[in-house]
Amino acid sequence: MGDLRQRVPAQSLIEKLLSEWDAGRIHPGPSGQIVIDDEARGWYDGVLGERQTALELSLLGPEWTILHSIPIGERGTDIDHLAIGPCGVFVINSKRHPGKTVTAGGLGMRLDGIGVGHVSSIARQTAQVEGRLSSRCGFAVPVEGILSFVDVRRIVIKAPLGENGTRIWAVHDSQLSTTLHGPRVMSDEQLARLVSVASLPGTWSKSTVSSRPGAHLIQEFAALEQEVDPYLESRGRTRSCPLNPAFRGNRRGRPDPGAARARRRPPRRGSDLMRRAIVGLVTALVTIIVGIIALEMMAHALVAATQVPTMVPTTTPTATGTPGPAP
Repeated sequence: MGDLRQRVPAQSLIEKLLSEWDAGRIHPGPSGQIVIDDEARGWYDGVLGERQTALELSLLGPEWTILHSIPIGERGTDIDHLAIGPCGVFVINSKRHPGKTVTAGGLGMRLDGIGVGHVSSIARQTAQVEGRLSSRCGFAVPVEGILSFVDVRRIVIKAPLGENGTRIWAVHDSQLSTTLHGPRVMSDEQLARLVSVASLPGTWSKSTVSSRPGAHLIQEFAALEQEVDPYLESRGRTRSCPLNPAFRGNRRGRPDPGAARARRRPPRRGSDLMRRAIVGLVTALVTIIVGIIALEMMAHALVAATQVPTMVPTTTPTATGTPGPAP
């Protein structure tokens, strides 16, 4: 693949899962449902998280270029998402931890009190991306890192994340567009150069990126998803929405479950609550103003109806032409 813009969200993880399926490590259980082992289940959750983050990134304007699942280095790792736009360059790592509480500060992070290395990991990757882009573009390219959390209960930031000047953010996936919004720091010429360099596989890895077409992968994953979801639902596992629910899976040697079921996107936590509060407040204010105007109109009408005309005494002219009392 000569242009990384052709890759789809979570492509690396999807390829791993399909390989597990081919190898029989994702297989039917005694009850007829598909059984998936712990390692593959982690990849599956990763796919759902990356696709949810990709949906939020798709809401950005056309001035943004978003690359997904970029293989970097020679150890089989990848960059979940790379966002390039007028406001800068951002490495975005998706994390799906349903119902967990995230607490972080500096380079430390905990999920329900258990330490994880998410901040350190994205800080290293951010520095790596900044070095590669700067050296190949011929100008300094500041890069920031974002941890996009999907389906977590809440995020508590006790101190700024990162170290040595590296800026790291930890946000709900629904807050991505707000986090990426800021003053323009890139010219059109710089953006064109950045997109050209970042889209080349050789910028990130010496080995050739060989993969299946992205659209075909999505079709295959839709079939796998239909088989795996009932197994996860039976264990209370929640799901995120698919990138494209209209795809059909029809891979030779695999079941064809038909069209993937359409799922509603989970509501945006902060933005929807704020929007509803504002709408409710505006509605209440309009109702009050209309009521006041109606009361004033009723009061004026009542006053006009109760007013009594003033009687003017009549007079008759005298002989001299001056008015005098009437006889």
